[in-house]
Amino acid sequence: MDTGSLAEAGGEYVERARRLAPQIEDCADQIEQERRLVGPVLDALFEAGMFRLLLPRSLDGAEVDPATFAQVIEEIAKADASTAWCMCQASGCSMSAAYLPPDVAVEVFGRDRRAVLAWGPGPDSRAVAVDGGYRVTGTWSFASGCRHATWLGGHCPIYAQDGSRLRTGGGKAVANKKDVFFDKAFPPVVQKFRMEYQFRSADEAPQHCLSFNDLVFASRSFWAVCDWA
Repeated sequence: MDTGSLAEAGGEYVERARRLAPQIEDCADQIEQERRLVGPVLDALFEAGMFRLLLPRSLDGAEVDPATFAQVIEEIAKADASTAWCMCQASGCSMSAAYLPPDVAVEVFGRDRRAVLAWGPGPDSRAVAVDGGYRVTGTWSFASGCRHATWLGGHCPIYAQDGSRLRTGGGKAVANKKDVFFDKAFPPVVQKFRMEYQFRSADEAPQHCLSFNDLVFASRSFWAVCDWA
């Protein structure tokens, strides 16, 4: 694709964002009240490809340039900052597709036009190298967009079996959302994954935590990242 074609494609996404803005603005109060992106807004965003802006074109993503991406996010933010935040975070996560083995990238992003990866910090997490992968334990909180995400990830420092650190950075373990149970919403049949929502009081935001208890991830679903993780 030549430079002119790229610019034209990027401009189309900016126009799409402008066309979406009135609908998003109309739902802004509901989004604030429910503390999640509401169904009609999500449907419109997915239809317009707003969660695939930074995804490689090889996975049917837009792969727009940084300036275009910033313009799109700005247009959405004018209507509702929370929607723009979730779009921006999901787009950043989708860039991981370029660093994954191709078959894993297809599994996460290529089979579902509504695919979204969300992850958050996990200060007590750790991944220990074992035969065939990594044993992951920890709690991850504040994963922006986890309510509509199809995949969830958690950053982990990597350790050898003797407890020594293997890298100065870390890695991310990725799990399909269908394997995650929402505590107090579904029976905790699968204890190795648990998404916990706990309202501390009526006027406080819920605390979102994703817990993995000694779950072994195959190496193909765990990739190492360094300073930008």
